[in-house]
Amino acid sequence: MAEINAIITQIGYPNNYYSFHKVKDSDTTKTYRACTIGHWTSDEAYKLIHDNAKYKAWAEKQKDNNAVFIADQLYRKMYQAN
Repeated sequence: MAEINAIITQIGYPNNYYSFHKVKDSDTTKTYRACTIGHWTSDEAYKLIHDNAKYKAWAEKQKDNNAVFIADQLYRKMYQAN
């Protein structure tokens, strides 16, 4: 997450970022052991970030390792309250 969050800051959106959470190893749950949360200030910021060439290049490079694409993971898209 640090790499993509740095890219998001670099392209001008420091208040937008991803966070990643996972359950403790001792937890016995079988599904949804991890959760990636996207924190976005607006729909417009989300679109501009995800349409940016630097973001797209990172996503392509990471498509096999990116937490967003891991099976059995929950993804939440959150927006800052105004």
